[in-house]
Amino acid sequence: MPAPRKTDIRNLEKVLRAEAPSISGYLLAALLIWLFSVFVFLPLARSVRPAARSLVSLIVYLVLMGFVLRALWGARRIVDAAVVFPTRRFYRKRKTEPEATYFLFKHTCYLMIALLVYLLSLPFLLSFHASIAGLALIALLLWVMYVILRAFTIISGIVLGRIIEG
Repeated sequence: MPAPRKTDIRNLEKVLRAEAPSISGYLLAALLIWLFSVFVFLPLARSVRPAARSLVSLIVYLVLMGFVLRALWGARRIVDAAVVFPTRRFYRKRKTEPEATYFLFKHTCYLMIALLVYLLSLPFLLSFHASIAGLALIALLLWVMYVILRAFTIISGIVLGRIIEG
């Protein structure tokens, strides 16, 4: 892959202009909902009636995830447009397959975003039941293992190619 082209830079700029305002609005709303719910609504619901905490958690969690999922839709487009640049740099230095390198960088960014979403939703998942939080963590860890295995195949291909070349 050659150096970043002007079309890639224009594409990223276009995506940022289209998605950044809505993403920042959704994330700001999600952050405020999370702060108020974790520090005000959930403790208040527990003090009023312990059974009310699950209902309040469910309502707030659904609203929070609505805002987060709307923000993630735009963030996915930004990641897809921005990951071209480190992919090209890595490809030139390591002489790897561009598709595999693109997959590696893209899914690494997706994993970081998914980890952040999991950490934000953890107080709500724990208020429902600890096993639900555990199941979500297991799903996240399975995805991490899949990406690690793909990264291992990419890295082993690089190493084997260098050994064969001499």
